[in-house]
Amino acid sequence: MKMADADIDLSQPSLGQTIVKTFCNELNRFEDRPAKAYLSRADAVGANEWPALLVYADTEDLQLESGEAMKRTRKIVVEILTGTDGESTGEVTQPTDAPLITDVLDRLYVYVVLAVATSQPIADLVASILESRLQWDLDSGFTEYGKLGVEFEVEFVTQVGNPTKRV
Repeated sequence: MKMADADIDLSQPSLGQTIVKTFCNELNRFEDRPAKAYLSRADAVGANEWPALLVYADTEDLQLESGEAMKRTRKIVVEILTGTDGESTGEVTQPTDAPLITDVLDRLYVYVVLAVATSQPIADLVASILESRLQWDLDSGFTEYGKLGVEFEVEFVTQVGNPTKRV
C-alpha cells in the first residue's frame, strides 16, 4: 500500500509550522529591521550578522473542542541573540560608551513584540496570541553576548486528525 492510497499528503506543512514560518517572514518584512530572523540556529549563528532573531516552536497542547475540531495552543519562541560589539566570535573590547547589553536586548524585544502585534498575516492564521514569557540569559550588565527568549502562546483550531486543515 502507498500513502496516496490512504489519502496521506505530505506536501502541506501543519498549520502550526505555517504559523512559525509566518512569524519569521513577518519579522523580516521591514527593510530597515534591526535584526534578521532565521528558522534554524545554524543559520542564525552562521550568518555572522548580529543581532539575530531565531524563531522556533517549543510545545503544543491539544484540546478536543468537538468531534471535528482540535484546539491547539502552541508556544513559539523568538530568541534574540546579540553581542555588544556586533560580533559572534573573537575578543570583545568594551568601549565606555557602548550600550548595555540589556538595553540592546530590550530595544529588540520591543521590535519583536510590535512586529508580531501589527502583523495581519499572523492575525489571519491564529484565533489568539499572547506574549507569555521572557527568558533573559546574560553574564552580567556588560557582556559580550546576551540572549533573550520571547515566548508567544498562539491558539488555533484544526480538523481532528488533520493538522494541516484550519477550522
